[in-house]
Amino acid sequence: MLARLRPSLPASSHQAPSSDRRQNRVLVMGICLADKPHNAEAIIANLSESDSYSVTHCWAALGTSRPSGRLLESVRLQTVLPIPKFTVINRLLETVDLSNYRYVIFSDDDIHLPPHFLDDFLRLQENLDFRLAQPARTSASYIDHAIVEQRPEALARQTRFVECGPLVSAHESVYELLIPFEPESPMGWGYENLWSYRLGNRGFQMGIIDAVPIGHWMRAPQSYYNAESARGDMDHLLRVYPHRQMLDCLQTLQTIYKPPGSADRPTTKN
Repeated sequence: MLARLRPSLPASSHQAPSSDRRQNRVLVMGICLADKPHNAEAIIANLSESDSYSVTHCWAALGTSRPSGRLLESVRLQTVLPIPKFTVINRLLETVDLSNYRYVIFSDDDIHLPPHFLDDFLRLQENLDFRLAQPARTSASYIDHAIVEQRPEALARQTRFVECGPLVSAHESVYELLIPFEPESPMGWGYENLWSYRLGNRGFQMGIIDAVPIGHWMRAPQSYYNAESARGDMDHLLRVYPHRQMLDCLQTLQTIYKPPGSADRPTTKN
């Protein structure tokens, strides 16, 4: 069943590694719910198998179960306390120097990635000049906002919306606009409204990459935290910070289509 649902990616040419490894360094920051079903080890292995990027992992494990394998090697923080996601990420961020990385990727532990995910995804993010990007989700995934569902005919879409999970990629040019994450909403609800407003004011593009989708079906959203509390935190966040209203965020500004026979020569339609 999982093999049938797991996302696949059409064959593509991978860019050759740059001689400037500083420019190709990627930091992956992840949260693993160690006592729940998760896919963290497979995610770490997938993201580490890159031909084009030097990848550093920095994960937190929440729960009593001891991490093993690739996850154990990547964990920098472990706690049995149920700490909110972005509170944990802020703590992890205190242990790293982001100036060493061209991209930082924030990942949950319950997604399934296609082969060559990192190289294909970042190649498109770079070529499309998306300073903030997320992969589309397969139609079999849990989906909260219809805009994130994969459009099979599209290579990518420039949008005013990038969701704060389950995986989001930030270019170094927008670190200051995102990080540290606002403590008023530690589960991330409402961050999308702030990001859309801030990147829009700078003239930065963001988008959803359809050609490199991920699967998100392992755990139902909002299963392990209080959604009502998170909604209250979001309301407070949006009272405190300038932001774009959600209806304005959920817009596709441009669709980059796959031409017949070639995903590497995109066409666009507004």
